[in-house]
Amino acid sequence: MRIQILATLAPMALTVAACGGTNADDAAPASASPSASASSAATTPATDPTTTAPVSPPPDLSSVAVHPACAKTWVAGVTLPEQYTGCDWRGEASGDEYATLCIDGTQLWALEGDGGSDEFFALPGQKVQAAKGTAYNKAFARCTG
Repeated sequence: MRIQILATLAPMALTVAACGGTNADDAAPASASPSASASSAATTPATDPTTTAPVSPPPDLSSVAVHPACAKTWVAGVTLPEQYTGCDWRGEASGDEYATLCIDGTQLWALEGDGGSDEFFALPGQKVQAAKGTAYNKAFARCTG
């Protein structure tokens, strides 16, 4: 009797194994569809918790020029710093400052006001002067030769 049951069950087991499942997901493995794999990989970034981004040191700001406040720089009688490179308008009413390269290599700095006329001028290391009358024109003529 035992041999008869085994002989009956063995062909049934082979038939079930050969047929496989009837589910569509079972019919083709996920790796058989390259587009499904590629789109899945493209939308899900791989993360490895053991890797970290390199940490760079903060930038050295010691060589960055610190500009003085414009409201404290462009005042008649104040000395324009020797190494002047401009002022900082943050939080203040602005104007346009510009430098003219003089024939001796220095720069004549001027501050143009809202009305389009020069309000102040100075050479680095010298006193800021109001640009009234002919004072600025004379300084500009000496500067440019």
